Amino acid sequence: MSKRTRIVGSAAYENLASAYQVGLASILDQALRESGISPKRKRRQICERFLHAHGALHDQCWLRSGGKTVYPFLGFAEIFQNVGMSPQQLGAVIADKDKSFSFDESVWSVLRCCFEPDEMVPPVEVGMVGEEPA
Repeated sequence: MSKRTRIVGSAAYENLASAYQVGLASILDQALRESGISPKRKRRQICERFLHAHGALHDQCWLRSGGKTVYPFLGFAEIFQNVGMSPQQLGAVIADKDKSFSFDESVWSVLRCCFEPDEMVPPVEVGMVGEEPA
């Protein structure tokens, strides 16, 4: 039985959010390569523009749909929310403890991780649910 959902402010959020952005940039970079955009400089420029827009969406924007205004919130659950599963079964959802992380401001370091890998920075892995490493 999974734990009841609760929002937990954690200093780990910064690393998780940065890893999320690296994953996004890597997925976009791969899609650009597969679409025939081979110059690294062009792919990096496209990733930069996307990440800045994505960062502004999470850092500064609201969404309105069906007459309701909401604000994007990115949290990281310890349990995968599967089809038919109650949101109350997610366990801890990690949120930014001090609201100090800025998606927009982290773009440069994310791009460096993707386009200028550093052996000192551990790689970010993204995979399908059910195929998690042991």
